[in-house]
Amino acid sequence: IDMAATLYDITNTTPSRVIDGSSLVPTFSNSSQIIRESLLLEGWRGESSPLYRPNYFGILTNARSKLVHNQNDRSEFYDLKSDLYEMRNVYTSSNISRQRQDHEIELNRLLLENRGKISFN
Repeated sequence: IDMAATLYDITNTTPSRVIDGSSLVPTFSNSSQIIRESLLLEGWRGESSPLYRPNYFGILTNARSKLVHNQNDRSEFYDLKSDLYEMRNVYTSSNISRQRQDHEIELNRLLLENRGKISFN
């Protein structure tokens, strides 16, 4: 994920285009350095598909939770502190509505930043 950005940083080279990821160099001297609060997740269909686009996207957070939207299927939300193996989808639970809303905002920010849009198409 962050390999390219890290290699550019180590070699003091500027990439010729915008790249995904963040350099991990700050963590080399300070292992508690936080690089990001959340990570954009994208799942892709096979490359042979005429429309090479994601069939799911979501975020994984430092708060140990995960939100996923599946194309043409239900959405998922997991509290990874209590459900490490993602067995209990709590997306519709009213107990996590505020947390889910915060995750939706962060997911939309990451999608706009990385893809320029918030939709599957």
